[in-house]
Amino acid sequence: MSSFPKLLLRDPGRKLVALGLAVFLWWQVQGTISGPKDHIFTVLPATAATTPEDNTLLVVVPEGWVLVEPSPRSQVSITFFGPRATLDAFFASQCAASISPSIEAGPEETTWTLDNLRARDLDWIRSQDAASLLGDGQSNDSGLGRLRFERLAGFPVALEPSLVKVAGAPAEGYLADTSGLTFEPNQISVSGPHGAMEELSKSLEAARSGETPDIPLFLPLQVPSQSRDDLRGLPLALSPKAAALGIRMSPETVLSTLPIKLKDLPRVEWVPDSEDLVLAGSPQEGIWRPSAWTPTPWVAELGDADLLPGSFDETWVRVHVMLFLNMAEIPPNAADGFRLPLGWALTGIEDPDEVHRLLGALRVGPRQNEDRLVPMDRVVPEDG
Repeated sequence: MSSFPKLLLRDPGRKLVALGLAVFLWWQVQGTISGPKDHIFTVLPATAATTPEDNTLLVVVPEGWVLVEPSPRSQVSITFFGPRATLDAFFASQCAASISPSIEAGPEETTWTLDNLRARDLDWIRSQDAASLLGDGQSNDSGLGRLRFERLAGFPVALEPSLVKVAGAPAEGYLADTSGLTFEPNQISVSGPHGAMEELSKSLEAARSGETPDIPLFLPLQVPSQSRDDLRGLPLALSPKAAALGIRMSPETVLSTLPIKLKDLPRVEWVPDSEDLVLAGSPQEGIWRPSAWTPTPWVAELGDADLLPGSFDETWVRVHVMLFLNMAEIPPNAADGFRLPLGWALTGIEDPDEVHRLLGALRVGPRQNEDRLVPMDRVVPEDG
């Protein structure tokens, strides 16, 4: 047994050469062995044909349609068959494909499906190599199975507090006035696949009725625990559930203001006079007027009672609080029934410092927040 180590160490140069040759031959043999191998691709929709990036499947979506299956940026697996070395070389460079379907659907059809889609039906960058690795008797399934498209649909959404959930609570002794939540802009457009938009419409109605929507439009607004002042410039973000369904909003950025107020504030409730409503500014396009405005109860709260000791009452509010509609906020593409939010301002106070202090302390709004929005009608000029 003592001679065995000596045998291993005898002529080490030849033994190393033999070992290297054996490894090389093993590698060569492995490279020539044929077999199946899966490769992962990312599905990317596009509006025009272009060269796809490596490891992607580019689906050119016709105008007015949306790819819903497979979902954008999802991953699919395609099985190839061939020598391992050939497969590795194919996967390493320009391994990508595209497809540009021609949708044939009637005007009333909202869904179109391309069934039985195979990997060999795709337009591969390296078409000859792909054809040899996806030949008959090898891989027949692309992992896609089918492509499903839905018509692009959309509609405007007037923003109101019922559509936004508020999470968290401000500092002790303060509360978040969710009914006073305001938005800039106060209307957005949403678009997405036809089916998703139908579901979103139902969810918006549920939210406006105080029910929990199946598809929340926005993520909840977070209230920092030590908040004592109004939270301004809070961005509204599209909820992940809505985004996952292919729903998009325009503009992409909406800022909100959430009033934070003291509990048990001095409070005045009154019903404004309809003739006191002021129309400020001019519409960007056309002539508009309120279609109807029936005054409802409004509430004014004073955050600092020392600013108006003993004089904060209904008389003071009627004299100094003016309600107005900013007509310049009506967008050029607005349709009849566009709802314009009522704003308020102070009037009849000469001292600008006092005005500044009161604006920081006053909270004014309708008792029912939906009464903040006034339907507008476009006036059609008479001929001649």
